[in-house]
Formats: sequence, C-alpha cells, structure tokens
Amino acid sequence: MGYLTVQETFLVQKNSAQRRPGLHTEGFTRAPHDCGAIGCLPRWHPWGFGRSMGKGAFEGGIFMASTVNDSCNLFNAVIPDELVGRGGDVEHLRDILNEHFPADPKPRTRWPDDPERYGSHASCARGHMHMEGEDIFDQQPVKGPISLQANELIWMTDRTPHESVPLEIAQPRQFFRLVTGGIDTWYAAHSTANPLGVEPEATVVGFDKFTGEAAANVSEAQPKPCSRRDSLAKKMSAYLRAAASRSRLLQ
Repeated sequence: MGYLTVQETFLVQKNSAQRRPGLHTEGFTRAPHDCGAIGCLPRWHPWGFGRSMGKGAFEGGIFMASTVNDSCNLFNAVIPDELVGRGGDVEHLRDILNEHFPADPKPRTRWPDDPERYGSHASCARGHMHMEGEDIFDQQPVKGPISLQANELIWMTDRTPHESVPLEIAQPRQFFRLVTGGIDTWYAAHSTANPLGVEPEATVVGFDKFTGEAAANVSEAQPKPCSRRDSLAKKMSAYLRAAASRSRLLQ
C-alpha cells in the first residue's frame, strides 16, 4: 500500500515555503505522551523506511518531486534514530551537516543542453544524485546539499534530512510525494481518507502529528492513540482476571 500526497498552491508568496520549512526527516521518534501513557515507550515511527539496492533499485522509501526549481534541499545523509527530534525535526543538526557539506546547494549533474547530440537526454539529470562532476566516469560525492529541480523525481529514505526552501519570487507550486508503505501511524488530522474505503495499513490516530494534542477537526469516532495496544491490554487483563477467579493467582 502506498500513501500519496499532492499539494497544489495557486500562489506561494515570496520568501515563503509551500511545505514544511526547517531541516527534518519524514520518520521520527514518537514521544511517550503521544500515547497518553508513560507505558508507551519512545520508538521510531517509520514513514516508508528506505534502502538503496543499487543501480536504480530501491526497497521502500519515498519518492518526491515539485514543479519549481530550487524549492527543496536534501542532504546526502541518514540521521540516526536517536538524533531525530520531535516530529522529525533535525534543525539542531544544521551546523554539523553544514560542516560536513560546506558547499552551497546545487542541482544534480545534468547532460548538456544539446538535443542534437543527446536527444531526449539533453538537460536531464545523469548519474547518482549523491555524486557530482561533469565527467560521468570521474564523479565525487556531493560536497553540499542537493537542490531539487522542477519535475525531477528523487528517492530518499525516511531518515534523509531535507527542507522546503522559501521561494525567491511568488509563483504557483505543485508538490508530489509517494510513500511506498511501511508506516507506523496514519494521522487522520493531516490526511484524507481513501474515497473507496481502503483502510491504511497502520494505526489510525486523531491527534495532531506535531503537538500531540487532540485535533478539533477529527471525528471522535476515530481510533484513539495506542488503541490497538490498549485493546490487547484489556484482553490480557480480562484473561488474568478469569484465570485468577479459577486459580486464585492474584491473592
């Protein structure tokens, strides 16, 4: 099962970002308060996972694209789970990332803009996204963030740091993201239910993804946080009570 995001903004204002600003990852560690009980320990909340298999083959992960040049930057890094902040925030790691990737953001290496010589490949990205250099046979790892260009589809993991960049001029922008599956929690307050009635392959919750507070626009009929775990706990409690009534285990 995949999870699709399409956002079309008629006019993104100058110096504003259409999507979430600040460095972040799509996956994050859920805090205990997300479940309403300290018994729910912090754990990684996957949002697609992701593993490169080489030569354009991937397992899980996220595909992303937009219609505006230089409106999203990505770092060639995978952030350890324990360093990811609330809701995926990794802004606190910006100085460290800049130290290891000191160059300015730049687009991927591309084929020359020469249709007569390169045909349909002219101006298209070439080679691996995390490598750079005009000579396709002598490329080096990127030395700075990668600036996503218009209509360029990229793949990343749910621990890849990235950010939506404020636009230099006001203009429309369309954003596309496909999460290939493997998500822990589906947030009804931030997502649209499948019109065909297909249920997410994940726990459905009604609280705000970033604050942990109950969302006013979500029906109370939505499952509560940790509803599956609470249900199992109730069943276990009932089982132990029944066992105790027979064998007096709880004296």
